[in-house]
Amino acid sequence: MAVDGFGIIYVTEANSNRVQKFDRNGKHFLNFGPGEPSPDALGEGSRVAVDAAGDVYLADTFNQRVVKLDMLRNFLFSFGFRGKADG
Repeated sequence: MAVDGFGIIYVTEANSNRVQKFDRNGKHFLNFGPGEPSPDALGEGSRVAVDAAGDVYLADTFNQRVVKLDMLRNFLFSFGFRGKADG
């Protein structure tokens, strides 16, 4: 779970491969993550963080990467891949 500078709450739901967003009063208003194949499609998103600019970082466990989205949920980039070495 993470909270941005506007009080928006982000909750990962790994089994459903999605992130839910709630307003500062706890009212649900948006899901994102699953759907047609895309660079930001999640495979067991396990952790979420939000930076000062409102960009969202998702730890995508199944795909073994970190995904960065802007505050409008547009894919920016990802890094990481399956492997045995550090990083």
